Amino acid sequence: MILKCEYFYIFVTIISTSVIGNDRLNELYSKILTNHNYLVPPSSSNISVSVNLELGNLQKIDTRNQEMTFTAIMNLKWNDSSLLWNRKEFPHVNRVAVSSERIWTPDILIFNSNSKDIQNSRGDLFISADGQVHWPIFGHFKTSCTIDVTYYPFDQQVCIIKIGSVDRTVQVDYSEDSINLDQFYFSVYWDVINCPAYRNVYKTHDDEYPVETDVTYYLIIKRRTSWLSEVYPSLAFSLISIIPAIVTRPLEKLILLVFCIAGLFALHIDTMNKLPHTSLATSLASKYIVTLILCNLIHLTIITIIDYRRGCFQWIAKQIPFKRMRKSISRGTERYNCKDENRDKEDMEKEENQSEVHADIFPIINWIILALLIIAVAFSTLYFLLVRPH
Repeated sequence: MILKCEYFYIFVTIISTSVIGNDRLNELYSKILTNHNYLVPPSSSNISVSVNLELGNLQKIDTRNQEMTFTAIMNLKWNDSSLLWNRKEFPHVNRVAVSSERIWTPDILIFNSNSKDIQNSRGDLFISADGQVHWPIFGHFKTSCTIDVTYYPFDQQVCIIKIGSVDRTVQVDYSEDSINLDQFYFSVYWDVINCPAYRNVYKTHDDEYPVETDVTYYLIIKRRTSWLSEVYPSLAFSLISIIPAIVTRPLEKLILLVFCIAGLFALHIDTMNKLPHTSLATSLASKYIVTLILCNLIHLTIITIIDYRRGCFQWIAKQIPFKRMRKSISRGTERYNCKDENRDKEDMEKEENQSEVHADIFPIINWIILALLIIAVAFSTLYFLLVRPH
């Protein structure tokens, strides 16, 4: 019986303490919010707002549309003298949570944002006893990012996040000199190299107006190159480009060259679909593929010219009975037959001599083409693999 009474007294004490605590908290809310107008700023002069960005996840870098999508917490802090209270009067209350619609908030913007405005992000603000207001804004942000595809797929990008206010009385500054990466979840496609913060001050010619400020974060990221889908196909085509120069038969050469050029064009179209529609620079992968296409086109042109002089075209021309057709037409003029036969014999001898000369020169030209092609492909491959952004 005595034990039950002790439990009853403990339960009553807890309930009474919570009721008293809630009453004191309601009294504090009434004290700080009754005379507060959410339309009036804390001070008529400049208001200092500190910004701290905590990056949570780098969701997507849209190379084609030049956009960056990320998850982050933007911490805004400022002092409001109308919201402070006496700690001795409320000793057990260190801070209170208030809706962002009930007190004044600065109009902070991301100037290069492609998504909704920060002001549309509703959430609670935390007010300390000394009047400091902390507004953590969590959300998915989308900003524009100028993509430089010069060294694609080994590129390194610099995306900026520019935070400021359209109200010049709000002076924006950073609380940390870089983006906070303590809660950052690593990205599968990008590595974060550095993320410094800089404060920009824009002075005006008129001294009556305050200066304009903003905080710019530079997010330096490096692409994790997918060798299997972005590099190995190009290297495979570079090796395939050498095979037609090794084959000796002209017909097989032409077939291999046509298929190789068609595959390179398909690879080039697939690469261009991953890049922006317009860009100030040409990507390294595009230069490499175009170089391989040009090498194969030059090879195809040389082989076609050689085959036209000695090859399948000459063999086809020999099978057509031009002599019989000419003799059947010119039977009535027998006096010219002897001359024509002599000329035909001379032409046949010249063609045989030329074919023998071409037969001797063709292997030499083939080896020269093979050597030049290997040098061109090797040089372009080394340039493609070794050149990196500074």
